[in-house]
Amino acid sequence: MEHFPVDSSNVATISHRDPETGDFEVCFKGGAKYVHRAVPQEVYDGLVSAKSKGGYYYKHLNGRFGVSKVS
Repeated sequence: MEHFPVDSSNVATISHRDPETGDFEVCFKGGAKYVHRAVPQEVYDGLVSAKSKGGYYYKHLNGRFGVSKVS
């Protein structure tokens, strides 16, 4: 997945959402990387446009959408 940097104190990059599966990855500045499965477009768009990426992530994505840690 291709990632793009974001302006955030917590989140380093976000990948583009796969339009067929809804999957995307988020990489944190501490090095943790997670993939989320079947994320609705509006939730992904909310993360991309959120003023606080970390805050939005923890409120709307953390522990949801078939999340798994990527090594």
